[in-house]
Amino acid sequence: MLTSNIKESTMNKLSASLVAAGIMLSGMHAIADDMPKEHMNKEQMMKECMSRMAAKKDGSTKDQMQAMCEAEMKKGMEMGKEHHTPPSP
Repeated sequence: MLTSNIKESTMNKLSASLVAAGIMLSGMHAIADDMPKEHMNKEQMMKECMSRMAAKKDGSTKDQMQAMCEAEMKKGMEMGKEHHTPPSP
């Protein structure tokens, strides 16, 4: 009888731990989806930009889309630097 209670208690703890781990993983996944683009690397940003450009279907060539994306990324980086510069005293 005592071993059955111990086994049941262990299974309850294990089940609760697995449920908690699942909740934490799904929360981490949701947070990762909401990450700002600042944390994306250059390759990821380029892929996303190229996908957006291709979806427009404006007749641009791949080279033209790549040039537009590089300009967009450069502009974003410059704006980010301006945004992060500390105010002068």
